[in-house]
Amino acid sequence: MPPPDFDDYPLDKYYGREKKLTLLGSWGCYWGECSFCNVRRLEGVRYKPRKPEQIVHDMTVIKEKYKPDIVRLADNAISFSTMVKIASFL
Repeated sequence: MPPPDFDDYPLDKYYGREKKLTLLGSWGCYWGECSFCNVRRLEGVRYKPRKPEQIVHDMTVIKEKYKPDIVRLADNAISFSTMVKIASFL
């Protein structure tokens, strides 16, 4: 899967002082049992994590291409071991 493509977004018209872009670390949830959660209904219960190496690569591509002030990692259920691996690459 390639890095996210923000080419068609009017990034110069985002509100606020900082340009922030979001990157997903996974899709779905590995618990998949919470009755109150929308993730289960919207994304399904199948958890699809991305490799830490790919997440860091995509962060780097986004940073170099779009020059955001912040790249936000959005994830509903990222594991501790994945976060440690991501941090080791940075």
